[in-house]
Amino acid sequence: MPKMTLLEMVQNILSSMDSEDVNSIGDTSESTQVATIIRDTFYNITNNREFPEHCRLIKLEAFSDTDYP
Repeated sequence: MPKMTLLEMVQNILSSMDSEDVNSIGDTSESTQVATIIRDTFYNITNNREFPEHCRLIKLEAFSDTDYP
């Protein structure tokens, strides 16, 4: 499944709502509201997940090869 940009998601939602077409998120207040809802939903989904790297420190390993700084 190809990744969609925020603008593409906003355009799809507005199209489904039979709203006017937009070329930018800031074109209408409605498109800005849709983008805000998408952002809030993304944060809600990611905040409710348990990522192991958020629960403990990750140990970094020293890499002393000067060919790859």
